[in-house]
Amino acid sequence: MAQDPAPPEGFHPPRLTLTALGIAISFWARFTLSRNWSGMAVIRAGHELVERGPYRYVRHPIYSGILTALAGTVITLGAPLKGIAIGCLVLAVFLLKIRSEERLLASTFGERFTRFRRETPALFPRLGGRTGSSA
Repeated sequence: MAQDPAPPEGFHPPRLTLTALGIAISFWARFTLSRNWSGMAVIRAGHELVERGPYRYVRHPIYSGILTALAGTVITLGAPLKGIAIGCLVLAVFLLKIRSEERLLASTFGERFTRFRRETPALFPRLGGRTGSSA
């Protein structure tokens, strides 16, 4: 009786789950943004401040998802030093983008964005959710 072929090297379902979770979070966030999404920091006519979906938990869930997927990939492939270096570089780029995006959102949405920024963490959710009261 023939044996089942071994899974590909690096294939480890529990580890890949973290990568898949990160990708799913990014897609969920992208679809929640809908027409508000852009690859560049721009405000369009009818732009809204999105606070639903994954944005209830973090202000930048697309970046959170990418970082989560990257962490899962690094763990799966077992390259911690390279992964940490790449992760730091990606995080630095995201922090620069966040600064630019949030400046634009603050100038467009004023106090509403200031409240959102105060109550909602940037990249990683707080245990217990947002601060303040959100119904």
